[in-house]
Amino acid sequence: AVKNDNTEIVSCLLDHIKYEAWRESLLVSISMDHDEVSTMMINSKEFDHYMQIAKAGVEISNTKSKFPAALTPLMLAADRDQYAIVKLLLDKGAKIPVPHHAYCTCTKCKDMMMTTDELAIAKTRLFTYRGLASNSYITLQSKDPLLKAFKLRQALLKNAEIEKYFKAEYHHLASQLSDYAVKLLQQVRTGAELDTILRESTQHDDTDRLARLKLAIRYDEKQFVTHPSCQKKIQYLWADGWGSIQKKSLFLQLLWCLGFAIIYPILAVTYWISPWTKIGRFLETPVVKFIAEATYYLLFVGLLVVYSFTERSS
Repeated sequence: AVKNDNTEIVSCLLDHIKYEAWRESLLVSISMDHDEVSTMMINSKEFDHYMQIAKAGVEISNTKSKFPAALTPLMLAADRDQYAIVKLLLDKGAKIPVPHHAYCTCTKCKDMMMTTDELAIAKTRLFTYRGLASNSYITLQSKDPLLKAFKLRQALLKNAEIEKYFKAEYHHLASQLSDYAVKLLQQVRTGAELDTILRESTQHDDTDRLARLKLAIRYDEKQFVTHPSCQKKIQYLWADGWGSIQKKSLFLQLLWCLGFAIIYPILAVTYWISPWTKIGRFLETPVVKFIAEATYYLLFVGLLVVYSFTERSS
């Protein structure tokens, strides 16, 4: 009945099946994308029995099942990105626990190592991470999806180095998280929305306009950092209102730099006296600082070259 998506028969049989059959049927329904049947089974009274077993940490294995004993309905629904089912399960109180790392020496992990073989434990860890790394689960469960994706990607890369036999699978999940972060960034429509995302910080400090971008650099999120929206923001902050100079021809840019180098000492004195004026804000622009330092560095090198030639000729 579940395979044929027959909701009427499923509704009649729900009160007459055991827990093992209910769990197997729910997993089959989720794997076949039968959302209506899955919703009906999740809303049944047998789901309360399932939640009690899940909270107690007991696994009831079924040797005839085609699904692993550690695979939960939420893991499977999240892995298949079934948003409606994932949201329903989360509303019911279901969660995907973060697995312990491979070298964990806690009591629970030690007991598991004595009763379960290493391959089964590694597969369980992989199944769990597949659910945690799904777009639907991060979006619906996390308050800060970007930060969650960044941290989880690092955990996946570490596991890839430890469990080398599943290295390809972990790298695929890590790449999936990088794509997810980029997809979130692609939803930005205005500069104000982009400012909100890039300014958001984990340190409760709103003064840093690139806090989230710096975090992405620290977590080695190359796709996020090189996204056109981020690069546009960096270019705007670099010029900080003086981007019109970059649109001029090369000759006019060189001419502007030469004129700026000539009057820079006067501007520096003005900045020293009144740094809060318009000239002071102009000199604090990153591109202006770069031009000033580069110009006077080249001037210094030029003077050294002239002085060396003068010494040789004399």
